[in-house]
Amino acid sequence: MLALNAEECEVICKSHIRIKTMTIQQTIKQASVSILLGLALIGTNNAIASVPKTPHIQVTGEGRIQVEPDQVDFSFSVNAQRGTALEAKQDVDQRVNNLLSGLANFDVEEDDVSASQITTRSVYEYRPGGEREQVGYSAIRNITVTLGDIARMSEFMDYVLAAGIPEIQSVQLGVSNVNEVELQAQNKAIENAMMQARTVAEQFGGELGDVYSINIQGPQHQSRYGRYASDRIAVSGSRVAPEAGRYLEASIEYSATVHAVFYLQ
Repeated sequence: MLALNAEECEVICKSHIRIKTMTIQQTIKQASVSILLGLALIGTNNAIASVPKTPHIQVTGEGRIQVEPDQVDFSFSVNAQRGTALEAKQDVDQRVNNLLSGLANFDVEEDDVSASQITTRSVYEYRPGGEREQVGYSAIRNITVTLGDIARMSEFMDYVLAAGIPEIQSVQLGVSNVNEVELQAQNKAIENAMMQARTVAEQFGGELGDVYSINIQGPQHQSRYGRYASDRIAVSGSRVAPEAGRYLEASIEYSATVHAVFYLQ
């Protein structure tokens, strides 16, 4: 019978534990690989399931509609910094009231204006020693106005600036019948997809069958002034009286994309 001392027993026990630990780690790795392979197969099956197993054709149709805008959305940020929160709020209220009081002159209705709640917060500055010191309070309110006469864009912007609102955050051209225009772009994309599918099927001596799946993306839109995004021409000089900024002819392009799969007969 083999006799082992205490040190030899300790070495054997540690070796046995190490072997068991390595076996467990290998088992975990094998299980992880199996799970990843399973997920990969599931993803592959889903990709294959997106098209039929019978003869078919996949097409992508695009539709574009170019229209002239009939309205423009302005976004403003009205903010003030004063010694107290009340003073900052009152400053913002006054400038917002100045803006609202003259909107009727631009045929802007109440439904064409939206405003956020006014918020106030403390304002701090850091001194050279790293200490933070409160220097006052700020108040802010965001306003959005829809102008129905784009020919008065420049005039309206001048009015906003004169009302004490120096920050015009965005100017977005749009159309009042946006849902109708987007539907037209989508219909053109569908017609384009149908034409492609039918033409290709006939060229290969086949016949287009029923639709298997449809995926619609969009609609999207992009605004333009002339050839560029925002060209503004201002005329001024010693012999020519300054006049309001003139904008080049604007247009908006709405687009939609349709991915479709058809059976082939």
